[in-house]
Amino acid sequence: MTIEKQYLIELDQKNLNQLNRNKTEDYIKEIIFSGKIIVFKDLFIIKKIITCVENLCLEYFNGKELNFFLKKNINSNLEKRFIDFQSEIKRSFRIKTKFRNFIKYLRFNEQETFSDKICLRFNPGEKKKNLGNLNFVNAHRDTWASNLFEQINWWLPLFDIKDTNSIFFYPNYYKKSIKNDSHIWTFEKYKSNKKKYISTPIITEHINEKEKLIIKINKGDILCFSGHHLHGSNFGKLNRMNIENRTISLGDRKKYFIPENLDGKYNVIQKRWFKNMNDDSNLT
Repeated sequence: MTIEKQYLIELDQKNLNQLNRNKTEDYIKEIIFSGKIIVFKDLFIIKKIITCVENLCLEYFNGKELNFFLKKNINSNLEKRFIDFQSEIKRSFRIKTKFRNFIKYLRFNEQETFSDKICLRFNPGEKKKNLGNLNFVNAHRDTWASNLFEQINWWLPLFDIKDTNSIFFYPNYYKKSIKNDSHIWTFEKYKSNKKKYISTPIITEHINEKEKLIIKINKGDILCFSGHHLHGSNFGKLNRMNIENRTISLGDRKKYFIPENLDGKYNVIQKRWFKNMNDDSNLT
């Protein structure tokens, strides 16, 4: 069996409609916490999120469309404006509402679901300058930084992407330890100098490339996977822009078999990153 067939599950609108809707949340979370990865294919509700980002771009950059940033040469003025635009995405009530509607569509309990800030990431093509305040990141587990092992990640491209600039996973390491620099990384270091430090600990040992699972998805698709998965971004020849977010749900630790810490040495639990999707209260 190939790695893709072993770990990847695709669900489209028809598949979701055929599920017992009262059991949708259980079905999804049991899959995710077991180490599998879901691609929700061509969902209208995801396209609404993308349209919202595109409209915000038109407003913020005086009629310039998002694909302007895939072709434009980077200059210092554009870089500053893009960083401001990333902050605008995080603050946007419209985008947050659209994502909350998606969570409700999956029958997650929004009163018990807490969300990190929604981020816009630009990955530059080969030999091009980075744009924005989220730098290229090698293979990592998100849980090395958050220490919240019931964390679920959501990742969607704003354009169709190629294999060479897509997201990748090492799913065979879901239950294996791997060497990493979490013993020297801190969130405070990253916050103090985002240009010098990366946003998460990363691996420090070599992995056989045959164990890599590259997942190419298109505009309108969204990836759903455990934050415990070892994953990263390919550094291809083409630029890429995507939206990413993370959620935590109360009770998941008791209800499901969530992953355990295998190799993380950074011991701060980042509850403050997550706000309730319904009333914006803190995760406690």
